[in-house]
Amino acid sequence: MHEMLEFLSDKFDDSPRPHYLMGVGHPVDMRKAIECGIDMFDCVLPTRNARHGSVWIASDKQISIKVEKFKIDNDPIEVGCDCYACSNGFSKSWFRAQFKANEPLAGALASIHNLRYLQRLCESKQMTNLE
Repeated sequence: MHEMLEFLSDKFDDSPRPHYLMGVGHPVDMRKAIECGIDMFDCVLPTRNARHGSVWIASDKQISIKVEKFKIDNDPIEVGCDCYACSNGFSKSWFRAQFKANEPLAGALASIHNLRYLQRLCESKQMTNLE
């Protein structure tokens, strides 16, 4: 996919209409696509993974919030994240307990975190491309 994006990147016209890539939602792939001129994405990956306890943190690392080591971790999913979950004190231990209890709120809040993570990725790439 990355090779194809590179091949197509100089073939996109300069019109103001968006360049859309369907089914791509992993941060590494999104970064590459943005560099190659893609403006819009549509993918279930961020929310589906979040509903199963998988969240993104710095450097596009993906962690499972359900693992034992988070049982007593009172830090948010990602320190410094401005998403609703992280900025309102929902800790990794809280998430782990809620996922273990099959509480749907945990998946909803983890989805909010993942979507905000990707939104910040796009914002940072947009600012880089403007300079």
